[in-house]
Amino acid sequence: MHPRKSLFGLVLLVSAFLVIGSTGPASAGMGGPDDFGYVWIDSDEPGGPTYNWVDITGRGTQIYMSDDDNEPITMPFSFHFYDNNFSGEMRVCSNGWVSFTSTSTAYSNYGLPSSNAPENLLAAFWDDLNPSTGGQIWWFGNSDSLIVSWIEVPHYYQTGANTFQIILTADDGIHYQFNSMSDPLNECTVGIQNDNQTIGLQVAYDESYVHNQLAVDFLLPDVMLFCDNLSPQFCQGKKFYFMVTVNNRTGGNISGILTFSGYTAYGCDPANLLVAMGRNKTYPAGTTQEYYMLKVPNSAAPGPYSASIDGSLSGSDVFCCMNTDIIDCVPWRIGDNTEWELVQADRPEAILPTVTELHQNYPNPFNATTSISFDLAEAGNVSLNVYDITGRLVVTLVDGQMDAGSHVVAWDASNVASGVYFYKLTAGDYTATKSMNLLK
Repeated sequence: MHPRKSLFGLVLLVSAFLVIGSTGPASAGMGGPDDFGYVWIDSDEPGGPTYNWVDITGRGTQIYMSDDDNEPITMPFSFHFYDNNFSGEMRVCSNGWVSFTSTSTAYSNYGLPSSNAPENLLAAFWDDLNPSTGGQIWWFGNSDSLIVSWIEVPHYYQTGANTFQIILTADDGIHYQFNSMSDPLNECTVGIQNDNQTIGLQVAYDESYVHNQLAVDFLLPDVMLFCDNLSPQFCQGKKFYFMVTVNNRTGGNISGILTFSGYTAYGCDPANLLVAMGRNKTYPAGTTQEYYMLKVPNSAAPGPYSASIDGSLSGSDVFCCMNTDIIDCVPWRIGDNTEWELVQADRPEAILPTVTELHQNYPNPFNATTSISFDLAEAGNVSLNVYDITGRLVVTLVDGQMDAGSHVVAWDASNVASGVYFYKLTAGDYTATKSMNLLK
């Protein structure tokens, strides 16, 4: 760690796990997977990438940067990174890293993952660099690749000169290349990190790993499955909505049996299995999104539940888990489902509400706590406020972006007096107000 960084406290070290299941230093030449599935391999490893420097000086655009600077560049294509799909702008930091979102100028490097490191991070040579005293930073983009190059950029104390680059390809590839590097080389971080800074893949941290004419690739499995919970809560006897995304990088069709399961309690524990339904599935090359609704019988009492999708697609094991809550709704809102049933829809509109509507709270009258439910036909900015009989704002329950779907919000009125209160929902052009009665 550079002397300039000595006041930044404890560093979280995360050892890289090799693909073969053992642990080892970065010098092993390969590592991972992280909790998302990324692995890395370098050009020193048999079967690794080939070092092939791409010179973009002259044909690209120079980024004029000062010490500890962060500037935007334009992404020529969308890019999948961990759970997100990014487009528009990318941020370049003078200190040897880029991010899809972070405007930080962090020069003090950390092991990955770390809450002290920028989110959505691609760190090729995260160290305290200073382009204001020498060197240049360039970028170039077309429909195939996006390249950011640091050319002969010195360390903060004007020692040495470092030439390296980050290359992103339109097929979601991540490549680092090191052309000419200078000491100190044991004060940097090489790796990647996700949006909430909890998952990362570290290649090296404060060790002498980087050398001249080295290439490092970050790879994902050829087959990946993700699930998105569209119903964090739903009424007893109603439907649980979710989306499944399959990324198929094999170049051909993949097929197999996927099992859709429901469980009591969070976490998709097989000991809590309620139902399991198998489906024969085939997916073409590329990305496929599917929308489902799981009809849940009204015999499933209010409480915490979970649902999973697991199986094997052409030999690749896949699994995802979602947590949800079944809640007790006003009697006329309780569904009439009597058995488990899985229904697939071609588009989200087929399984989501068609109109925006505010429903009566339940229970009403109530003592201390009540639930307010509403449907959103489309995503947007939503506010849900509670007022007393004089029109004074008592509490804001919702204020921000929400997805389309059915939503339930609880209000704990333990600290307010008995009486009549009004709750108002505003979503786009829709506004509705209803009354409720608190009795203590």
